[in-house]
Amino acid sequence: MIESFGSAAGQIAQFIQRIRTQEALHASEEHFRQLFATIPIPIWLYDAASLRFLEVNDAAVERYGYSQQEFLAMTVQDIRAPASLAGTRNLEDSQTEETRPGQWKHRTKDGQLLDVEIHCHAVDLAGNSAVLVAARDVTEHNRMEVELRHGQKLQAVGGLAAGIAHEINTPIQFVGDNVRFLSDSFASLDQLFEKYAQMRATACTGTVPSTLLEEVKAAEQKVNLPYLRQEIPAALDQTLDGIRRVATIVRALKTFSHVDLGGEKTAADLNAALQSTIVVASSELKYVAEVETVFGDLPPVVCQIGDLNQVFLNLLVNAAHSIGDVVKNSGSKGRVRVETRQEGDSAVISISDTGAGIPEPIQGRIFEPFFTTKETGRGSGQGLALARAIVVEKHGGSLTFESEVGKGTTFYVRIPLNGSQATLAVGAR
Repeated sequence: MIESFGSAAGQIAQFIQRIRTQEALHASEEHFRQLFATIPIPIWLYDAASLRFLEVNDAAVERYGYSQQEFLAMTVQDIRAPASLAGTRNLEDSQTEETRPGQWKHRTKDGQLLDVEIHCHAVDLAGNSAVLVAARDVTEHNRMEVELRHGQKLQAVGGLAAGIAHEINTPIQFVGDNVRFLSDSFASLDQLFEKYAQMRATACTGTVPSTLLEEVKAAEQKVNLPYLRQEIPAALDQTLDGIRRVATIVRALKTFSHVDLGGEKTAADLNAALQSTIVVASSELKYVAEVETVFGDLPPVVCQIGDLNQVFLNLLVNAAHSIGDVVKNSGSKGRVRVETRQEGDSAVISISDTGAGIPEPIQGRIFEPFFTTKETGRGSGQGLALARAIVVEKHGGSLTFESEVGKGTTFYVRIPLNGSQATLAVGAR
C-alpha cells in the first residue's frame, strides 16, 4: 500500500513538473512575443519555401502600413520595389533575401519607396526552414549622406573657384588684348587698302601720278606693314590657344560636375575623369607640384563617376596641401604622379605625392568623420570619410593607404570594373 502511494506521489510530482515546464515555456514564449513585438525596427519571419510572412512586429506594421492580417496574407516579394524603380539594388530573380544582405528597395502600402538595410538569419521552425529578417530604414540616412556629399563637393569646388577663375582669366585677358590689336590693325590696314584701290583705279587710265605713289608709301609706313604681317598671325595663333585653354577648363568642369541621375551606375572612362579632375585642381597643384600622368589601357568602369570625381579631387587637393607643407615658399616643387592600370577584374589608379606623410599615431583616425590635422578654414575633416564611403559602401571597393613621414603617402582604392569590384590607388611610393 505504501509502495502504491509512493508511486502515485511520484506520478503526481512528474505531472506537476510537466505543468511547471509548460508554464515556463509558455511564459518564455510570451516573453519572446512581447520582445519581438516591441523591437523598434521592422522585423519579420517568413517561410523560406513559400516566402509567406509568418510573423511581423509592430514596427513593421507601422512603417510599411499593412496590418498584421494583411502581412500574413502576403509574401516578401510583395513589398519589394519593382526592378525599374529599385535599380541595381533589387533582384527580381532572387528567391530569398538571406543571400542578398545589404541595402534593398522596399515599397510601403501607400507606394512610398524605402531604402532598407537588410540583415537575415536562417532558422529552423518546427522542422521547417524559415528566415528571420531585420530591416532598418536608411532612407533618411541615405538622403542626408547624398546632401552631405553634394555639400562637400560644392565646398571643394567653391574652394577652387578663385583658382579656376584665375586659370580662365589669364587666357581671356590675352585673347581680349589680341582682339583689340587685330581690330586696330584692321582699321589701319583698311586705310592702306583704300590707297591701293585708288592706285589701281588710276593705273587703269594708263598712268599713276607720283603724288599717289608717295601717299601709298606713306600709308604703308604709317601702318608698319612688315610688323603687322609678322604679328597678326602670331596674335591669331595665341588667341586660338587661349580659346582652347578656356574650352579645356570648361569641359573639365562639366565632366567633374557630372550628375549621376537616379544614383545609377554607368560605364565611365576613369582616365578622362582623372584628367578633368587634374585640370579642376590645377590651381592647387601647379604652384607646389609637377604632375605626371601615366594612363594605362582601361576598359569602361561601371560606377557613379560624379562621386568618384569627388574622391579624385579630394585626394589630389590633399596631396597638394601635403606637398605645400613641405616646400612652403621655397620656390621648389614636389611631385604628384597619377597612374592607371588594370589588374584582373579591377581598375587601378595610383596618385603619388612627395608630401609630408601621415604620422603613425594618427594613421588610424584619418577616415574618421570631422578628423583633420589642417588648420581652420583649410579642411573640414569630411573629405576622406566621404571618399571612403563612396568607394567602400557605394562601389564595393576599399580605400587603404601607406605612408612614410617625410617621403609621402599612398592611398589605395579598389572598385570593380563591372560595378562590384575595382581598384584605385593614391599616394607616394
